[in-house]
Amino acid sequence: MKYAYSSPRSLLARISAALVMSLACMPSAQSAEVNKCIVNGKTIYQEAPCAGEGKALKLNSEISREQMWEANRRASDQRRQSSDLELKRRNDQFQEQVRARNDQLEKERREARDCTRLAKEVEAAEAQMAGARFSPQTRAIRCGTLMSEKDAKAESDAVDRAVDAASSRLITARMNQQNADCK
Repeated sequence: MKYAYSSPRSLLARISAALVMSLACMPSAQSAEVNKCIVNGKTIYQEAPCAGEGKALKLNSEISREQMWEANRRASDQRRQSSDLELKRRNDQFQEQVRARNDQLEKERREARDCTRLAKEVEAAEAQMAGARFSPQTRAIRCGTLMSEKDAKAESDAVDRAVDAASSRLITARMNQQNADCK
């Protein structure tokens, strides 16, 4: 039987080439660079260089496709969880802003109601004051209608008490209005 090789050296060269090719195609320990980074206080590993604190690591190991897929799945899950947490944080922040705005609006409504009530109190106190000053008894005293001195004194004292009460009520109502910062 005749071989297609012209010499034993040629055969040896071809066998060596085939052996080198088969070794090159075999899975072997690979040297890879991985970056160990610290993000928000947590340690993560990634291919890309770290944006902040971290360092490059050299790894010599074989990783199966299944392990790589599992690592990618976990990383994807972590990204999704992180995204969900950020969305929840933003939603909570928005809800808090809405609550604060609603509280502010309710406070403004309460203040407006209080100011309206206080304005009515001032108006009523002013009316009471006017009524006390110009009551029928006051007119009788001013006009000098026939009245005993004792009755005139009693009426005058009653009018003074009514004016004092109305004046006190008016001052209190105006102070309350001013304290409530009503315009």
